Amino acid sequence: MSFLLIVCTGSALTKLVNVTIDDTNGDERTGVLPTYTVDPASQRDGWHPSDKGKPCSVCNANVDGSRTHDQTWHDGTAWAGERPANVTLSFSGITIYVYAILRNTGPERPTRLTFYLDDMLADTYVHEQDASLGAFQYDQLVFSTKTNLRHGQHTLVVSNTQTSKQDSTFLFDYAVYTHDDAAEGSGVTSTEGSDPTSSTIRQTVDPSNVAVPVNVDHHSASSKTGVIVGAALGGAAFLVLLALGIVLLWNRRRGGGRAMATVTTPTPTPVRFDYSSSQFVVSPANSGRAKQFGSAEARMRLANPPPYEHEFPTWDSSTSYPTSSQTGNSVIGVNMSSALGERR
Repeated sequence: MSFLLIVCTGSALTKLVNVTIDDTNGDERTGVLPTYTVDPASQRDGWHPSDKGKPCSVCNANVDGSRTHDQTWHDGTAWAGERPANVTLSFSGITIYVYAILRNTGPERPTRLTFYLDDMLADTYVHEQDASLGAFQYDQLVFSTKTNLRHGQHTLVVSNTQTSKQDSTFLFDYAVYTHDDAAEGSGVTSTEGSDPTSSTIRQTVDPSNVAVPVNVDHHSASSKTGVIVGAALGGAAFLVLLALGIVLLWNRRRGGGRAMATVTTPTPTPVRFDYSSSQFVVSPANSGRAKQFGSAEARMRLANPPPYEHEFPTWDSSTSYPTSSQTGNSVIGVNMSSALGERR
């Protein structure tokens, strides 16, 4: 029962929302911008910000800006023989997804990416150009967390990784992370993370050893927000109804158990006297303990039995009861030894 209440309470306090990090405008919740870095020794530009109204004039990728998120994107190239060109994303949440524009025409430059989450290698991605898929593929998922992270601050470094003989092109569009608004004020913190500048330089990856994941289709960030929020609310409502049903069933069974366990204490059977003779009658449970009394006065003294069965008290046999002159009875001095008779 306590477990169900905890689960229901936890579900009610959870409010998951999707937050977008645009390549140019940054985090829509915090305003934090992505950080772009290149090989300090490079003599060529590694990153070119672009938008629909002002596309990159020196880039080979003629992207349709109307099909990008917020109509902006970053064109990045990691040149052969140089060190990687990185983009660093900081976020507070439990999952993150990275979306890119994949190019299939122009100079032969595949997209070769390496991902570091909280300064640990998380995944790799390679896309080879394929003209049959069209000049560009938009809203392509290139990275997602495999499991939920601990809610708190995290850092993701996307490293555009070239080889010694081949360039790598990365057209970064946006990222989406899942944030728990209810946990924002609960004091949940994380000691994980890394300094973005510490992840600037990465080792190159041999493309022959890099696995190519299958492209995953997806909906827009706004539709994913509705799906996650709806699922969370539906799950919370289901758990509440389940808990109420179990409580009602448990109370009903508990009430039946109590009725069966009730024990009724029998009422003691009082001693019944027959005043028409020198004998009095008792119930079978008390038979064997009753004695004959030879006087009405002795019978009257035991007319009101105690509320439970016990042995009669013992009197001194030398003590005599009052005479008839004192009580008005016709009996002259009834002695306890004659009234009670032989007890043994």
